[in-house]
Amino acid sequence: MHADLPTEITKHLPDGYQPSQGVWLVLPETDTVRDGITTVNSWLRAEDWYPKLFQDVIWFGDDGTGNMFGWRLKQQKAILWNPEDGETPWKEGNVKYLWQFVLNGYKDAS
Repeated sequence: MHADLPTEITKHLPDGYQPSQGVWLVLPETDTVRDGITTVNSWLRAEDWYPKLFQDVIWFGDDGTGNMFGWRLKQQKAILWNPEDGETPWKEGNVKYLWQFVLNGYKDAS
């Protein structure tokens, strides 16, 4: 699974990347500190409400407020998504753009 992720993400494995309290731009690979990438992907896919549209997405991080970072394999782009939003990602783009969006207080960089 992790081999399908871009270098910006995999370079932070196995320990993850938490630039500020609660914001895991990259979750740890395993469940040592908190739920890791494998666990998050397993439980999400097991939920009956999980959108079929996201079957190719690898979830790799979260912003600490319920939004999740995912990598769309088929489209080769990152998404920011909240499970309450159904099948519609909040933001799409490259990994660094989404990270900066979150770290910039949910504002696009000017």
